Amino acid sequence: MSPALVGFIWIVVVTTAYFALDFRRPGLCLRPATIVLLALAVRLLPAVVLPSGAVFDMESYRIVADLVRANQDVYTHPDAESRHPYLPLQMYVMALARWLSLSFDLPFALLVKLPPILADAAIAGLLYQAGRKLWGARELPANDPAQAPPAPDPATFLALLYALNPIPLYVAAYHGQFDALPLLCALLAWYWYRFHGAAAGGQLATGLFLGLGILDKTWPVIFLPLFLLRLHGVAAKARLAASAALPVVAGLAVYLAFWPGTLWGVLGTVLGYHAVAGWWGYTAVLNLLKAAAWQSGFAWLRPLEPAALFALAERSGAYATLAALGIFYLTLGHRRDVLDGMLTVILLLFTVTAGFGVQYLGWIVPLALLARQFRPLRWYAGMVALLLEGTYLMSLMRGWLPEALSPLERQIFIWLLSLPAWLVTIAWLGDQLSRRYRVEEPAMGPPASPLPG
Repeated sequence: MSPALVGFIWIVVVTTAYFALDFRRPGLCLRPATIVLLALAVRLLPAVVLPSGAVFDMESYRIVADLVRANQDVYTHPDAESRHPYLPLQMYVMALARWLSLSFDLPFALLVKLPPILADAAIAGLLYQAGRKLWGARELPANDPAQAPPAPDPATFLALLYALNPIPLYVAAYHGQFDALPLLCALLAWYWYRFHGAAAGGQLATGLFLGLGILDKTWPVIFLPLFLLRLHGVAAKARLAASAALPVVAGLAVYLAFWPGTLWGVLGTVLGYHAVAGWWGYTAVLNLLKAAAWQSGFAWLRPLEPAALFALAERSGAYATLAALGIFYLTLGHRRDVLDGMLTVILLLFTVTAGFGVQYLGWIVPLALLARQFRPLRWYAGMVALLLEGTYLMSLMRGWLPEALSPLERQIFIWLLSLPAWLVTIAWLGDQLSRRYRVEEPAMGPPASPLPG
């Protein structure tokens, strides 16, 4: 049996286990170490079995690692070509993985996947700890068949739903992206704010965790306004903002001190980043319409250049995304709980943006679990799992199943699978905006019902 086939069977099995857990909700009460080890095992098996991850990303990691080790500027070197559009932190992890790979003859793809896999397992443990604080915990049930089946332990349930969720599994262990690391930092920032944010030390820790996430991969910056809007007093806001800026400034200073480069070279690359357009959201709809026009013989559409079309779509999508986020911050951001705001801005981003990466899809999962959004997450996980497994078939499984399909047909297959996931996201956003949430200040009591619907 080929490694690619083993990987496909494994993600299907884990997806099935996830939905069985979600629908049945057995009365489990596990220790956090058991859940973390389960999350590690679920992710390590495909990471070890599969020879690589996404080809472009793995090649980018190798190029960046070699440039760091050769003391070259990652942001302006001609070999890099914007291969690392992030602030300077993760590049050192890549360089370490490359050194270990060359020194001990170990697979680079596995080594570079290990940090996000460990971070993913840590997120499962953090969800357990947050569930304990928010809703308490039951004692481990006695093995007495005469007793009624126990109710599910909220902390165990949340952590297991993350440990077995196919979306973060695919991103970290199959695709090989490292979004679990900044996501863990953003969740730690929320955790510290929620339980210690009333104190100055809690505000400093919140900012430091968020700043570390921004330094690793820039996208957690969309959460910063939410924390600032919810804090009372200029001093508290200044503490959090300054502590969030500290890791970024320190990271830039270290890089500019020891590697050749300029501040503008770094910031220009980071701020100029845009993800791939054409396979998600309205750009996927445009692609499908164009493909249909070609197949139906509408020759007047054929001169339309895809590059020009998607350049326009990317620009309009970027402006629309900034406008949507700005309107939310100014109108609803200060009225809602930080966790609800974090969930909403991600849904807004997913709905409006033109450029999109498959790794984005995992951001929402732990936030939805903490917000007890089980029903919309169920629909989202189902549609996204189909998309990810279809993407897997069209890439790593190429040569086993879809050789009969042309490159265009494979693209159409992915575009069609992305549309249900996007539509579920839009519906979820509409439901989210229509809800009325009570605001939970830092260190307040637990919510009333841990496991609705």
